[in-house]
Amino acid sequence: MFVVRSAFWLSAAFLIMAPSAGMDVGASARAAGEQLTSQGAQAVSETLLPANCASVECAVGRTVLAQIAAPQATAKAVSAFPPPRPDWAY
Repeated sequence: MFVVRSAFWLSAAFLIMAPSAGMDVGASARAAGEQLTSQGAQAVSETLLPANCASVECAVGRTVLAQIAAPQATAKAVSAFPPPRPDWAY
């Protein structure tokens, strides 16, 4: 009975937590991360620096925050999986 109950609850948990077919979890996580980063940088720049900058320090600070908030172009996409083995390694 223990095995039957365990199999039932493990199957139910898998059906609830498994990603749906056709869903790219990595891409959606990257998109959510980029969106949160840009919103956070915008909130920081609005909170820390006033809208009307008259001093040089304020203008420099706003420029630095804008450079930090700009999306960074990655040279190579990072993968969670290692590359496949070369044919000569088999």
